[in-house]
Amino acid sequence: MTPAIQLQLLLATFAGWVGHQQSRSISYLIEEKRVLKEQLESSGNRILLTDDQRRQLAAKGKPIGRPVLTRIAMIVTPDTILAWHRRLLAEKWTYPRKSVGRPGVMKEHRIEPAPDRPMSWRTSVRSHAHLIAAADFFTTERNEKRRPRSWAPSFALGGRG
Repeated sequence: MTPAIQLQLLLATFAGWVGHQQSRSISYLIEEKRVLKEQLESSGNRILLTDDQRRQLAAKGKPIGRPVLTRIAMIVTPDTILAWHRRLLAEKWTYPRKSVGRPGVMKEHRIEPAPDRPMSWRTSVRSHAHLIAAADFFTTERNEKRRPRSWAPSFALGGRG
């Protein structure tokens, strides 16, 4: 057997052992959590979670998905965890309304507003369509510390104009 094959065999054996240890650890923790929940329920106490605890469960539970949460979630139902995640995202996208009118900087420098030129979105897109070849806008979520952050990269490829 060549040294490369021996190393691959050793690494595969080690990876299998580590996976088995993790599986046994997870099984133990699930059972321990089940026992603790039974004790709480028999004493008549409710588990009260803080907002930070809900955020942590939502952030950790969403990537796992409903099928796995159905097997392992015992404090609350998977639907509750996923609802917390939806609420967390909804809170993140709540922004204060911007004031309507000229910005204060324009007023300070006595810049007059542009004349009224009502233009619908449709008219604007049609008038600039020859300049736009393609545009793509999307957002992606990243969980950072306690709150998810959204990134909205965008790009446009201009046509010949």
